[in-house]
This record gives sequence, structure tokens and C-alpha cells, in this order.
Amino acid sequence: QYFLDELSAEGIDFAADLEPALGPETAVVGFDLFGDAPVVVGLTQPDDEAKLEELAETSDEPAVLREIDGWTAFADSDEVLDRFEEARAQGTLEDSEDFRSALAEVEAEALGRLYLSGAALQAGLEAETDLPPGALDTLLPGGEIPSIAAALRAEEGGVRLEGAARLAAEGESALFVEPYAAELPNE
Repeated sequence: QYFLDELSAEGIDFAADLEPALGPETAVVGFDLFGDAPVVVGLTQPDDEAKLEELAETSDEPAVLREIDGWTAFADSDEVLDRFEEARAQGTLEDSEDFRSALAEVEAEALGRLYLSGAALQAGLEAETDLPPGALDTLLPGGEIPSIAAALRAEEGGVRLEGAARLAAEGESALFVEPYAAELPNE
């Protein structure tokens, strides 16, 4: 309700303005997250392109829109969308076995899903000068950061957050072999 109230305070009606502007599926892609200026790009297939353009123009921070392979991409600037297209030319998540394997561990029919590349997190953390040598070896098996997937699903009377961690190395099984089952809620 808080989210809807905040939209309303900005003069945006979720059903009339936001839902048709974003369409049935919207993705947010982040890369260069360890850099000085993280890159964030949104992708959607709007039900009403005019609504999306209107939202982009009337926002406090206007977004730039661009058609990319049947999706409308939006970001802070043309430069960000150029960088995104350059990164896509190197490969997409759909090309990644790690991405497919990690997301296969969580429910596909969800309100939202999240994927974090363990290899990208590892590279970013290892580049950090404040990280003591050997810190990852101490904290994680073999010093490897697993890829992480999560899904948020609506259920009767609430929501469920489901997550999984998977090592990307060839032949590795999930980091946590047995799924964890919380027993305390039953008590």
C-alpha cells in the first residue's frame, strides 16, 4: 500500500498510468555495480507506448527510451543505453548456463525474480582494495562466490521469498545440497 500511496502522491495512478506503461513484464539490468557510476537499464514491452513516453517525460529525472530487439529500454542517458548495447553484443544472460541454472532453482511463475552473477560479484570484490587478501577463502567454500537467484511469489494470505545459491564451476552442485526447511513457523 505504501508504494501505491507514494505513486498517488506523485499524481500517478497504478492501474491507469504505470501498469499499461510497463506492460506484463519488466526487467531491470545492472552492471558495473562496483564502478563509480553503476549502470542500470530497464526493459519492458509496454501495453501503451504513449503512456511509457509520458511517464519518461514527466518524471523528475526524465528517462531516455530506445527500442532494442523488441523491447523498450530506458535509462538515465543515451550513453548508458549505448554501454548496454555494447555489453549485449558481448553476450546476454540467455546465453549464460550459470543464469539458466541458478534461476531453475527458484519458481518461474513469480511476481519478481532476481539473479546475481557469482563470477561478477567475485571479480568486483577482488578488485576492491579494502578487501583483505584471502578474505573470500575464509568466508566461502573454496573462496568462490555462488550465483544467487531469488523469486517473490504471492500466496494466499501473504508472499513467499524463495532463494538459491549455486556455484558456477563445471560439475559443481548447488552450494547448499539439501533445501532448507524452516521448522520454527510450525511451532
